[in-house]
Amino acid sequence: FYERIESEIKHAKELNIPLSLVLFTIKNYKRFHDRFGAIEFDKLFNFSAEIFKSKLSIGDFSGRIDRNKFLLVLPGKEKRYSVMLANTIKNEILEKFNMSDFKLLITSSNSVFPEEGMDLFSILEVLY
Repeated sequence: FYERIESEIKHAKELNIPLSLVLFTIKNYKRFHDRFGAIEFDKLFNFSAEIFKSKLSIGDFSGRIDRNKFLLVLPGKEKRYSVMLANTIKNEILEKFNMSDFKLLITSSNSVFPEEGMDLFSILEVLY
């Protein structure tokens, strides 16, 4: 996955285009699991993955990089676009899984090549 991102950074350098990365983190996923069980927990992550896939354009890709983190890679997209996309995705997930007695907490962070880093390490450092 990271090799593919490095390849996209190289390609973005050659074409002189931006490359946005968006990191989504579900902060209280353990509490969600404890409260609603494994079946609802799986539904949350499967639904999230489907939302990510449905919002990607041709050439974009995503992956789950930790238990509770997803990374979207958006070649050719600027920060303004990635921030709007992140907000749209968060709202769709929260709309489905927030309840009156439980609020899911999802955060997102954005990083853009070349403004915030010229290599994968520096771009990822901004996200974390």
